[in-house]
Amino acid sequence: MDFSYKFLIVSQSSEVLESISQALNTDFPQSIIHSSEDPQDAVDFCRANIYDLIIADSQLSSMDVAQFCAGVRGQENDNLSTGILILGNTAFALDQLSHVMFTANPLVAGGEYLQSAKILISMKD
Repeated sequence: MDFSYKFLIVSQSSEVLESISQALNTDFPQSIIHSSEDPQDAVDFCRANIYDLIIADSQLSSMDVAQFCAGVRGQENDNLSTGILILGNTAFALDQLSHVMFTANPLVAGGEYLQSAKILISMKD
């Protein structure tokens, strides 16, 4: 069975980008993975690409997570229903945005973020 998905990973940390990319490659080897350390570039990626899942670190540099999610949802394309998984602890709620999930321990081996990712992908299908 072919599980080919398109992922976007957004984090300032190259360690986080690499770790998540490796985990996704292990579970979804046929997938396409884009990554960015700049959240504005990632929003721009969403203008030209439709993703099955976007994974973003809660600690973004040039914009906060709420602005990032609003930028993705503002594209008026199929990314309106793309799941966004926020990694790390956050102090705010995104009640206005659908298909957004938080996970507190993103880099724990076998961690909850991978299960959350699978849930969000299944919501889009």
